[in-house]
Amino acid sequence: MEVVLSVQNLNKYYKKFHALKDVSFEVKKGEVVGFIGPNGSGKSTTMKCIASLLIPSSGTVEILGYDIVKDREEALKHQASLIESPGLYLDLKGIDNLKLFGQLRSVSSERIAEIVEIINIGHFINRKVSEYSLGMKQRLALGFVLLSDPKFIILDEPTNGLDPTGVRELRNLILDVAKSGTSVLFSSHQLGEIERVADRIICINHGELVPFKTNVTEHSNYTLLLEAVPKDIDQTVANINGVISANVEDDKLNFMVESSESFAEVIDTIVKQNVRVLDIKNNLVSIEDIYLEIFGE
Repeated sequence: MEVVLSVQNLNKYYKKFHALKDVSFEVKKGEVVGFIGPNGSGKSTTMKCIASLLIPSSGTVEILGYDIVKDREEALKHQASLIESPGLYLDLKGIDNLKLFGQLRSVSSERIAEIVEIINIGHFINRKVSEYSLGMKQRLALGFVLLSDPKFIILDEPTNGLDPTGVRELRNLILDVAKSGTSVLFSSHQLGEIERVADRIICINHGELVPFKTNVTEHSNYTLLLEAVPKDIDQTVANINGVISANVEDDKLNFMVESSESFAEVIDTIVKQNVRVLDIKNNLVSIEDIYLEIFGE
């Protein structure tokens, strides 16, 4: 599948502070990639470097093969971003906002009409933006992002402050955009929303990418009731490849694994210690569970 975004060995310094440390990843055509991490982890800095709002100290960012520094004008033709608060003219109607931004980008009236259909805010498109809900403003702002029909878009915390209805509508809009072939990189602190929308997840902390299972639904969290608990069994299990975490609680062993193969190896390890397993409980694992395992926050 075609690579739309390529980030390789990206570094960013603020004087002596090393904000990004050899960050590398790719986003492919039509892919929705969630970008998560604690506050101050380097998410916004990474996204601003990709959007050409910051100049990297070293490394490369390419959009469809165009370097964001060396071929900036060409690279920006293929991407658009919504970072922080959208710049809307509150005293203008929604349609007039779109027309104004469309003129700045030489967008046809036909494309503006398409965007009106895509963002789907009904008759409010002919009312002043000051009368819009926050969800409507976000959808109008996403309309700006889509005006030039970009192949790649960046959305930084697009669901911030939205009510459940607004979140659902924006989610559906993002999924529709991806179905049309546009690639999406978006960050959010609403981990459940990431889980619903993203094809895969990239995790960053202290300026470095943190290993995070591509498909969160493949994780499983088990509790084993043991006849006897061998000494240091939690440490032994934790050292098995594919085990994310392990701990003992009374006569129970709790552990999280990435695959059925890892689970089988855990069971084999316990059986080899002549310990009888009295009960096995499989718990569903959410992205929030995994996030808390990594960051403990």
